[in-house]
Amino acid sequence: MCSRARTERDLAREVVRRIVAVEGESGPRLAHVRGVVETVRSVAGAGWPATILDGAVRAAWLHDVVRLEDPDRLRRRITDAGEDPDPWALAHSPRLLHAQAAAVWAVGHGETDPDVLTAVRHHPTAHPDWGPVGLLLYVADFCEPGRPYAGRLDTARIRTLAKGGQEGLAEAARRVLELRLAQQLAKGHEVHPLTRGAWRRWFPNGP
Repeated sequence: MCSRARTERDLAREVVRRIVAVEGESGPRLAHVRGVVETVRSVAGAGWPATILDGAVRAAWLHDVVRLEDPDRLRRRITDAGEDPDPWALAHSPRLLHAQAAAVWAVGHGETDPDVLTAVRHHPTAHPDWGPVGLLLYVADFCEPGRPYAGRLDTARIRTLAKGGQEGLAEAARRVLELRLAQQLAKGHEVHPLTRGAWRRWFPNGP
């Protein structure tokens, strides 16, 4: 337990240092990341194995670690690691590259858990094959209380739903997917193929 706590403390310190260097200690990105971490802890509570909770907390710290970098820097970070940037993101929404770049950064800083890396890599789009770590991050990222739409969309209700074990978390993730899709379509945005894949997997018989 001490080893896990020390690992999280070191990771949090490095993430905070990176974000503070760009936006200062009182900026909105750091507040959001901390909000996601606390939401993961609140939603997961004592109902999940320690390995799931620890992984989801690490994913929460990691998910926006390079969010403040510009798309060109994100693309270079990805290619320098030997990966090809997501072609859909390059064509339609280069800011989405922050998720892939965050996973690259995580690997470079010692993260090896595939569930954590998949959660971080796809947190803006969802992924049809996620387990609990990915679902916890997806719900917490959308539903942390500092989001400007929190009251209007009643995300507190989704957080409560997510506390209901495996079934509750899956239902909360479906609700988040519905809301995210509605936002994208209302703005006339294209929908990522992985989001479409998650929709087909999570709603096999329709919503």
